[in-house]
Amino acid sequence: MFTLEYETTIVLEFPIQWVPLLSFFDPELPGFPLHRVHSIMNSQRVIGIPITYSIGNRDGETCKLDIHVLSNVDLSSENSILRNLFVGHLKERLGLSQAQNLESLKEYCEGCEHWERIVELVFPRLRKYYGNFLPCGQFYPELYGILRFISAWNTTRGRKQELIMLNNLLSTIGTRVNNCMGWEGLNLFLVPSYVEAIAGKTRGFDRFEDMKNAVLEYGNTHLTEEYSAGDKTLYLLDLSKEIPKNQESWDTLLQGLSKETQVLIVQIKEDFNRNYQRPFVFITYMYNILKEVNFSEWNKDDYARIIKDKPRGIYPKVLGCFLQQAFGKYGCIPIDIWVASFFEEVLQVPKVDIVTSGNNLGKFERFIWNTVQLRKTNQPFFNDILFCIKTGVLHSKSVVIRRVNPLSCSLCAFRIECPTYASIEQSYLAVVCEDDIVDRPRNLRVLDSSRIPKRILRNLRFVLTIDTQGRPNEVLIPRYKKDRNTWKLTDNMSRFKVNVSLNEGIFKVEELNL
Repeated sequence: MFTLEYETTIVLEFPIQWVPLLSFFDPELPGFPLHRVHSIMNSQRVIGIPITYSIGNRDGETCKLDIHVLSNVDLSSENSILRNLFVGHLKERLGLSQAQNLESLKEYCEGCEHWERIVELVFPRLRKYYGNFLPCGQFYPELYGILRFISAWNTTRGRKQELIMLNNLLSTIGTRVNNCMGWEGLNLFLVPSYVEAIAGKTRGFDRFEDMKNAVLEYGNTHLTEEYSAGDKTLYLLDLSKEIPKNQESWDTLLQGLSKETQVLIVQIKEDFNRNYQRPFVFITYMYNILKEVNFSEWNKDDYARIIKDKPRGIYPKVLGCFLQQAFGKYGCIPIDIWVASFFEEVLQVPKVDIVTSGNNLGKFERFIWNTVQLRKTNQPFFNDILFCIKTGVLHSKSVVIRRVNPLSCSLCAFRIECPTYASIEQSYLAVVCEDDIVDRPRNLRVLDSSRIPKRILRNLRFVLTIDTQGRPNEVLIPRYKKDRNTWKLTDNMSRFKVNVSLNEGIFKVEELNL
């Protein structure tokens, strides 16, 4: 059951511009497969991984991709049922099954002209990297996907660290899959399918069984608080207890547990880079699965409730990622800083409304995610647009987005056509000398507003400070919606690319010569 003993070549029609992005292993984790298929059909377990690929004939925007696969069952054409099952899963892993084009993305805008215009402006630049389609699909098997995104929670060193921790965890709780096909360096460990884990049918997965016993003991002792999300119930840490954030709180929750449980949970902490909270997140999710909380039944309303309530130990971004990318719940959208900034600044949707702002946001998020990845790394075709979602404050200890403002928008190649810029063109802006601004702690400024007519002050949206030579310095926005005395710094980075001289005064944004 746990041996790869068949080799097969599967041929897919594949977008030619996706080929340079394709990898089945990471050079720094050469034995760890990045894509896997694990499914059960009629009691037959199907396990397989793509190993290598070659490119066949190119036909316009596509090519023939020959993928060399190792599997535990015969996937030859004579075994068409299992082969079709495997091919279907492989298309999901590679993003072919739900690939998004310009027209489908515009459909998700549901008639909102603002959103549609942004898609029309950005998509031609995405084509330079992805062609006419963006990858989208069930990138991970369900239970494996949950482990993948728990490993990604609150990491400081990015994807490499995430994969290392995932590999560590799987080697502790998974069953090694052997192979007799000559690929001796493979480091493939298998956990049960999600359906098996929910049903408690995990016999044959001995290490997973050990983990299950430890998680149940820990959870029955500490995860005794019930939280209701609509008709769904989650089991959370007793409210009288502290989530482990240091050695003391970690040790407190281990006291009284069996030695076997303590040893295994400490090992999982080691697997998770010795972080105290990450194994707790793992235990919380695994305990709920073992208590038959079925995430395959969740929808975007359940997810929105979690976003709103933020129950302890669940962490909405983890939930959103695996609902979207492992369970195919395309109404759910995982939200990080960059995705949030795109919605808030470019699409003009407040963060609290993002999860309910449309349907199929999990698919629309592929457009946003690819856009912000290219923007934040300053890739060609993206380094002259969307300055509003870039960080904007020098030496800040926290992330401060530049936002839509006269300076950041003046740098953007979209400005003339951008509906977001159009939303500020008629706004009032005060250009003031730096001497008229009084510093306060935490990047706050107090404006000397005695010379500004009250009717304009009430509608003032930006303050732009200039030095004695009229050169722009900082962009300030109101600290609170109805307060025009205290302002907060949002952008002092754009000034490095702006070469103009301005006079003090009150202007509409469109009147500035930027």
